[in-house]
Amino acid sequence: MDNLDRILKNSAFQGFILGIALIVFTVLIYVSGIHLFSITSGIIMLLVVIVGEIAFTVIYQKKYRNSIGGKISFGQLFVYGFVLLMVASLIGVIFNYVLYNLIDPDYLSQQGDYFIEDMSRWIDNADQLDELAVEMSTKMDDMKEIVPNLLKSWIGPLVISLITSLIIKKDINE
Repeated sequence: MDNLDRILKNSAFQGFILGIALIVFTVLIYVSGIHLFSITSGIIMLLVVIVGEIAFTVIYQKKYRNSIGGKISFGQLFVYGFVLLMVASLIGVIFNYVLYNLIDPDYLSQQGDYFIEDMSRWIDNADQLDELAVEMSTKMDDMKEIVPNLLKSWIGPLVISLITSLIIKKDINE
């Protein structure tokens, strides 16, 4: 593949920048005390992260394409986007592990308590609420594990890179 070394260096650096931005976003959420698992804030945070990652990837894939003369293959764009997002994802997973296990081990359980409190307004059945609490506890335990999260961290970058590469592949000289 042409320019593979340049693609890897450039995309890894941009991924590092995006990873730092994800850490800053996570720290802002943590410091502000926003409830992670409330429906409204959860949806908004998810959209901000996904739209932010897509926008960042598109911008830097286009910048890279333009820096090499405007002609780039799908494979080159895919590798660029995938490496960028994988580096950012790895940084995010490692930071979340540190936050949830070393900095504030009680953070996720507090967030789960807030979630159950919010859900108790909507669910009157105590058994359903208990089931939900157990399920939530299991998911939060999964969030604290680093190996499974690292093993799953390639899925988002793969999907986003495939989509953005298809969109940006066109030759700007045509």
